[in-house]
Amino acid sequence: MSYFDRDFLRFFEELAGDNSKQRFDEHRPRYHTIVKDPWYAFLQACITEIAKTKEEFSIEPKHAVFRINRDIRFSKNKQPYKTNVSAILSSR
Repeated sequence: MSYFDRDFLRFFEELAGDNSKQRFDEHRPRYHTIVKDPWYAFLQACITEIAKTKEEFSIEPKHAVFRINRDIRFSKNKQPYKTNVSAILSSR
């Protein structure tokens, strides 16, 4: 099953071009449809596959995903959003 399409990368390319809160808020529904939902589906598929060989492995995608918001408090780069998605799959 294909989880991502061209719009997935295009969203981040556009975000890199205008990484402002106003623009992100305008495109938030698109973010959920094009990025977040497929990302969670992909992670769920990964979790399901890992759990087949490691029975104690139980985690929900929402607990594995890193936020798209950047911590800009001490950073020279004040762009509010990351231009990538990331997660960590761990049983702990």
